[in-house]
Amino acid sequence: MADSRYAARSVYKDKWSLSTKSIQFLLVIGLSLVLTIWISDDSYSDTAYYTLLLLFMAIGLWVTEAIPPFAVAILIIGYLIFALGSEFLNSDPIDPTKYTNTLSSPIIWLLLGGFFLSQGMQKTRLDLAVFKFATGVFGSKPNLMLLGLMLTSLFSSMILSNTAATAMMIASVLPFIRSIEKGAPISKAILIGIPAAATLGGMGTIIGSPPNAVAVALIQESGKDISFLSWMVAGLLPCILLCFMFWWVLIRVYKSQRGELDLAIKTNDGEHV
Repeated sequence: MADSRYAARSVYKDKWSLSTKSIQFLLVIGLSLVLTIWISDDSYSDTAYYTLLLLFMAIGLWVTEAIPPFAVAILIIGYLIFALGSEFLNSDPIDPTKYTNTLSSPIIWLLLGGFFLSQGMQKTRLDLAVFKFATGVFGSKPNLMLLGLMLTSLFSSMILSNTAATAMMIASVLPFIRSIEKGAPISKAILIGIPAAATLGGMGTIIGSPPNAVAVALIQESGKDISFLSWMVAGLLPCILLCFMFWWVLIRVYKSQRGELDLAIKTNDGEHV
């Protein structure tokens, strides 16, 4: 009987949640239309009108989470194609390929590649190998282990993008974080330190971060040339120093009470590694 009541309550809750999301979605659309009509005037072109409407819709859907955040991004692309690229809706239609071509952007695929690598590391347990390498070199003391993971992230982000390096390193430490108590200072320090170190490491090379390549291209257009080595000479030392400074701040803010950490990790299938 208890199980039946629980199942019924779960179904009711799911239906209520779906109904609430639907209402939120319709309210966002309605409010976006009202705001667009209120702000716009006769000087607005069809493109400007639809773009303003899209702005309000996207903000509202992201804030209310009436639909998943990734679905909002897909909705934006579809909206741009059918609203701005349609001769029926737009008096001055825009070529839809202007928006669909963004899906083939090297930066988009660079980010996707990082997430694919992250999933691949979890499937092949390479994430555990990276974690063991860092902890094997720096030991199991919380502060030194944090430094090892941050330096590994730092140097990884010099040959990958900082986003890809973060995705892979987070994948490597998640089994360990799940194996310790919830809210442990070391877990907070690791989850803050890895992306920070990867961001700093992205300054070390031209390929470390997409904005670096954009900056080099703009500098080359002005007649100056920057080689890979000259960028490293200028960027390597500052990013390493900043990484150590950030590590020092983290170990002061998130002080661990443990002298040693148990690095035995229990995987999802119950195996200890």
